[in-house]
Amino acid sequence: MQTTTMKIPVLASYGASIPHHWYRRGVVSGSLLIAVLACAGMRCATAGAALETVTAKIDGQAWSASRVLATEPQFGAKPVLSITAFLDAKPASHFTFNIFVPAADRLVGHFAFGAGGPTSSTHGGFFANAGLDADPMQDNYGFSDGAVSIDAYDAAAHSVSGTFSGTAKNHSGKQLIISDGHFTNVTIESAAKP
Repeated sequence: MQTTTMKIPVLASYGASIPHHWYRRGVVSGSLLIAVLACAGMRCATAGAALETVTAKIDGQAWSASRVLATEPQFGAKPVLSITAFLDAKPASHFTFNIFVPAADRLVGHFAFGAGGPTSSTHGGFFANAGLDADPMQDNYGFSDGAVSIDAYDAAAHSVSGTFSGTAKNHSGKQLIISDGHFTNVTIESAAKP
């Protein structure tokens, strides 16, 4: 049987889409609904597609994302690459990076955390408990130093790969050492079209 790849828009206001293989004979079964619900608006990995990964060590303990979302919002006239990597566990946690890049088509580079304000320079954080019972003062750790590097940009796949590390602090001054951070083949979602 010949297969065809099509993109089915989901949550169009966020510009997300889900690749889905279906047989040319065209019977769309409940598997499509399951794929939509399982992905919850995120991009699913398909057979043969490069797998998106985000991993790091937090105070020496391994951390690996369950899913990743990357977008290109604008902060005024400044292009930004925003990457959020989620760990869907109890407690849920995630990394977020807002990387101020030189231009939307020039993403490769080394970007230091905290070189300026949050609306003008690269910043990020680790949210140790992203659940409903989170304490925003204790569970949110902003990077106080370190950097994120985008080592590769695949224009055809519209994806990035790179590294990150640094020290993150919460509001009471507790520190986490983030080391060996890697993101690989993270697909940047296209902007929603009106």
